[in-house]
Amino acid sequence: MGAWHDSAGERQTGGGGEPGVKTRAQGLRLRESTLVAPSAVDLLAYLERKGFNRERVCRAAKIDPAALSGPDARIPGSWKERLWAEAERLTADHDIGLHTAESYNPGALGVAGYVVLSCATAAQVIDRLSRYASLMNDGLRVRVSRQGENTVIVSEAVEGLDNYLERRPREPFEVIAASLTLTLSRLVNRKIAPREITFRHKKPPSISEHTRIFGLEPRFGAPENRIVFRSLDLEASVISADPALLKAFEQRADALTARLERYGPLSRRALSVLREKMKGVVPPLQEVASELAMSSRTVQRALRLEGTTYQKLVDEAQRDLAVSYLKTSGVSASEVAFLLGFSELSAFSRAFKRWTGSAPAKYRTTRPLSM
Repeated sequence: MGAWHDSAGERQTGGGGEPGVKTRAQGLRLRESTLVAPSAVDLLAYLERKGFNRERVCRAAKIDPAALSGPDARIPGSWKERLWAEAERLTADHDIGLHTAESYNPGALGVAGYVVLSCATAAQVIDRLSRYASLMNDGLRVRVSRQGENTVIVSEAVEGLDNYLERRPREPFEVIAASLTLTLSRLVNRKIAPREITFRHKKPPSISEHTRIFGLEPRFGAPENRIVFRSLDLEASVISADPALLKAFEQRADALTARLERYGPLSRRALSVLREKMKGVVPPLQEVASELAMSSRTVQRALRLEGTTYQKLVDEAQRDLAVSYLKTSGVSASEVAFLLGFSELSAFSRAFKRWTGSAPAKYRTTRPLSM
């Protein structure tokens, strides 16, 4: 019962125009880990509740707010790293990871969060979090095992990446432990207490908040980030369980995981830019390359190395946006065609049928579940 394995490769990357990390031996650039944008949105919302302006926080952390929205948006791990640093600076709260977890929204996990809300039991929640760990953060691996009467969850940073989880582990791994502990109890409407918690990072000056939230004193400087629950406690039923929704959300999560494994990091970033800029016209390669702080030729070469082309990404971005728009009432097929840069409705209709096997009008009547 392990997490999806990440296909870490030594490719050029760059979150927000920043280069990846070079290996000392070969001088190659490691690709940067990515995570779901709602994770950053959730932290920004926490800071807003504390009175800090979202736009100013983004500027200080060198984050593009526009890249945080859109279907299935992902961001470079370095963005979240800078956001954690800025959040700690603004709040002067050294336990900010723990405190954000207390108001944690499962939606911060993207579609995996909706999977979690629809699970039947707490044990199934943990299983799905393990399965979709790379979808939430492809620099994260989660392993789950049964050891006697206990269920053990181990979270670790994927090696071979430019991975902020290795550089700044405290907040993310404390969030994982705290949000899992608190969310499980909320989902089943009764206390599920951990029996043991360990962290690899060093012990902070004060652990009073850790003891308050976990109900026990974690061990620091341990060999692994580990949470242990009594297996019998995890048989508790989730009050929001919905088998039909679970199946639908799992299908979506599986499709996104397949895409994550199919596309390299630059392709995913280019897709994100395309979705944001496709408003009545298909953005030219040069415009997207400029957003990526790269030349058009470099982008084309990198996309070839990742097994795709700019035109294939345009096609996929149009498909995703078309499906999203048609799930929104009040948006006509003609309007969708215009928004996606098609000169004629007939051309859009042919493309949509190629993508989905259905005409736009028929697809709208079936109204697949929005996720």
